[in-house]
Amino acid sequence: MNVLAIYIANEHIQSLMEENVTRSMAYRSVSGPSLRDRIASATAGLRRLVGNSTQTAGVLPKLGNNPYRG
Repeated sequence: MNVLAIYIANEHIQSLMEENVTRSMAYRSVSGPSLRDRIASATAGLRRLVGNSTQTAGVLPKLGNNPYRG
């Protein structure tokens, strides 16, 4: 009797594990960008930010003769 009970329990556990694998494959989320890609993107953004700050300063008008200046 014990051998049969162990066999049935093992079969049930095996079927649950197979269902879990099937379910996890079905609901697997799409993986995002890798760590290397995220770091490269952040570095490129910082370079654009630093590079543009010097260029936009020359485009703004001077406020030396502004009558509304306090």
